[in-house]
Order: sequence, then C-alpha cells, then structure tokens
Amino acid sequence: MEVAVPPTSRRLLPRALPVLLPALACAACAPVTGQVKFDSPASCSENAPASPEDLPAGPSQADLQCALAGIRQVVIPTPTQDLLAARLAGELAAGEPDVKRMEKLAAEGQWWAERAMFHLQEDPAALYWYAMNMGQLLLHHPLRALKNLGRMERSLKKAAAGVPDLDGGGPLRVLGVLYVKAPAWPQGIGDADKGLDLLKQAVERHPEHPMNAYFLARALWDVDGDSVRDEVAANLAAARKALAAREWGWVSRRWQRDIDALAKEAGVPDEAGVPQPPDAVPAG
Repeated sequence: MEVAVPPTSRRLLPRALPVLLPALACAACAPVTGQVKFDSPASCSENAPASPEDLPAGPSQADLQCALAGIRQVVIPTPTQDLLAARLAGELAAGEPDVKRMEKLAAEGQWWAERAMFHLQEDPAALYWYAMNMGQLLLHHPLRALKNLGRMERSLKKAAAGVPDLDGGGPLRVLGVLYVKAPAWPQGIGDADKGLDLLKQAVERHPEHPMNAYFLARALWDVDGDSVRDEVAANLAAARKALAAREWGWVSRRWQRDIDALAKEAGVPDEAGVPQPPDAVPAG
C-alpha cells in the first residue's frame, strides 16, 4: 500500500535533508552517558548560546554550566554549538577539583568534539578541544594515556598548524606540554627540546595568557632544574602578571594554585617577592 506524501512535505524534504542526514548519521555514534548534573542558577538564560560570542568575558563556573546545559537541551545542535560545548565541558573539567566529575566532563567534552569533527571534517579547532578533553580524561590513567599519545599528537599537530592562536596559543601550549611530559622514544613520543621550543613560541605569540608562561616555567624546571631557576622565576612572574591583568573566570583559582605550588617547589620568590626554600630539586 502506497502512502501519499503531501505536496508540502515533498517540497520541504529536500531542503531538510542537508540538515537531517548528518544529524542522523552522527546519532549512530554512542551517545554521551553519565553527564554531570548542574544546579542551574535562576539567572540562566532560556536560550542556548549559538556561538562563543554569546558568553560573557571571563565566564564564571555558573556561566559555563548554564551555557553547556542550554546546548544539551537543543534537539539538533549546530556544528558551532558542538564545538562550543566541547570547549565548555573542557573548561569546566579544567577547574573541577573532584576527579570523577572532572573525568565525566572531559568525556562529555570529547564526545562533543567528535560531533564537531564529524560535521566539520576534522576542523583544527575541533581537534584541539578533542585532544584537550582527552588529556584531562586520561590524566589519572597513565597506561591508557600511553596508548593514546599518538592520537593526541596527531590531533594537536593539525590544530597547531591550522589554529595556533586558538585559546591564547593553546595548540602550541598543549602540544609542548605533551612532548615534555611524554616518555621518550622508544616508549613514547617525548622530546623535551621540541616541547620547550613550542612553549617558547606560545609565550612569544601570546604573552597575555598566563598558562603559556606557567607551563614554560614548569617544563624548564622539570627538564633542567636548578640551573634555570632564574628563568623559571621570570616566567612565573610573567604568569602572575598575566593572571592579574584581566578576569579569567572560574579557572583562575586553579591557575593561581599551580603557579604558587611551582614557585614553592622551585624555591623562587612568591607573589610578594619573598624567596621560598625549594621542596626538592629535580635531577637535571
């Protein structure tokens, strides 16, 4: 028995196919499960953000939660919203002190990034947020992290080539950290010299982002130890200055703790200029 298709539907269906088919195809991917639930503040807008421009400068935790919760409710998010949700989940994970919640947020961010990569054909920005979230998801799972080093490196290299200035030099910064922290060949992809060079590039291109100077200081201390204490101190001072220069939102407290912890570990002056005894001097 044939079912008659109304003329109106016949006219609208071809127009809808370019939108519906990618969404239906992506629906075949395993959906994200175990989302972190938020206590949505009363100030949350009823409208989901359509792009990063809809977020306030220096967003608070509540701002990020409201935005992500809004996109979660969209029936068919746009690729731009997929990309934004990957960033939102990643930023929430970065400042989350509870490991289980952090990993759930990072897993959700990775899922949103995969959606964005599906729609945008491995867009370099999507690859960046994919690698960022993967790194946080695997932070406490070294064996799984070791198996995924190659995937993270490939994603970040494409991101660094395509959007090196995204997130204040994020692709350069994160790829540099990956090379410094990863085990060297033949166990892994680690290359301290390559990592330091990328971190220096990030600082040169984006001195306004505090984490560029912080991670360069962290890498210098881990690689060369006491012989570069003055350079570590200079980069930590630059990181503090950049952190104080503008409102960075909810992650700023964690960044401040990281900067202070490294200053104490390396025995360099704290924010008030008072020298601190080093906790331990790493082997050079």
